[in-house]
Amino acid sequence: MNPLHVTNTAKAVLVAVFVSGCALSSAVAQVISMETIYQKTCAHCHGQKGEGVAEKKAPPLNTMRLNELSFELFNLTATTQSSGSDHEIMEHNQRRIEEKGLRYHPDDMARYIYTTFNPAGMLEARGFRAYSTEEIYADMCAKCHGDRAQGNLDKKGPPLNTYALHELEMELLSLREGFQSSGGHHEVMADTLKRIENRGMAYHPKDMATYIYFHFNAKATR
Repeated sequence: MNPLHVTNTAKAVLVAVFVSGCALSSAVAQVISMETIYQKTCAHCHGQKGEGVAEKKAPPLNTMRLNELSFELFNLTATTQSSGSDHEIMEHNQRRIEEKGLRYHPDDMARYIYTTFNPAGMLEARGFRAYSTEEIYADMCAKCHGDRAQGNLDKKGPPLNTYALHELEMELLSLREGFQSSGGHHEVMADTLKRIENRGMAYHPKDMATYIYFHFNAKATR
């Protein structure tokens, strides 16, 4: 047999294997993308944007920090969750995910959820640094509401240090979701919130409410 023919045949086989391998790798990469896995297996219970679904008793994921997500997902994949109906359901779902060939690393899924759905994570992914609630309040809120949340009559900023924790959270959540009633003050607050977000200083209502309450409310600081 002609040695040259053998060499050419071997090259053709190698090329075919390489091309097939690339196609397979591409297909596998597409199947196991975090977005694909989340939307196919997680969104039904945890929501399209990680907001949680009350009817499914599935908690929101878009408020959890990166390390919290990683910890929870690692415990789930390692089947070290504590007993209970919710954990058993999650372990059952995890097994179904793996049976479908959609296995994922906890850190990869945690980062996808954090940078796609969590406001702070989305900013970090865009290159903004994460600001603490203390920094955000001092830079963007204290001018109108006072450095101790005591209010500022000249700016028509009401005091916040008399609100209960759940009241603060409700007000801030309503403002972010656009549920506030119309009027001059609410329009000013909505405009301020947009400026805060444009400066890369977005915050979660629960975090800001907690900061204001425990730092400035007399009942909480005793």
